[in-house]
Amino acid sequence: MSKSESEINNKLKEDLSSLNDQELEVYFVKKAYKLTEEDISASQFIFWLIYYMERRLTDLMKDNLKGFIKCSDGSAQKATDLILDELHLSGKVRAFEKSLPPSKELKRFCDYYMKVNDIRNQLFHNKAISTILYRDKSVKNRTIKEIMIKDLFVRLNACAVKLKEQNQIKS
Repeated sequence: MSKSESEINNKLKEDLSSLNDQELEVYFVKKAYKLTEEDISASQFIFWLIYYMERRLTDLMKDNLKGFIKCSDGSAQKATDLILDELHLSGKVRAFEKSLPPSKELKRFCDYYMKVNDIRNQLFHNKAISTILYRDKSVKNRTIKEIMIKDLFVRLNACAVKLKEQNQIKS
């Protein structure tokens, strides 16, 4: 027997009102997919890691593209923003890599970004969280999360140093 819209709304109202903000944010996925707290933590970690990475890459690209692209009104910033807003992370990584002289630092940086983007894609395209790996270990593992953060900052730093050496960005 199918529930009426009113019954569903009343049940949801009762369920949702008893949740704190953090519980509310994951209520429907936790309930629908029987996710554990560890699954949710790993998912949130990947989301925030990607969020940080994409914003950082966008900042690097804006610095790198200054003076090369202009809108019809002469605004370089507006043109750069328009282009970067249209690119997804892997497109930004490929554009960034192709716009700079090759180096091992740039390759390691871009390879890391593509690996983490692949992890994001696995998560967002319904692969079981427990099967998603970084360095052959589950992304649910605390040590792996720490390694992913360290790998990010080592690669960001090496890339920034190389870009400064090549006078591609200002300090």
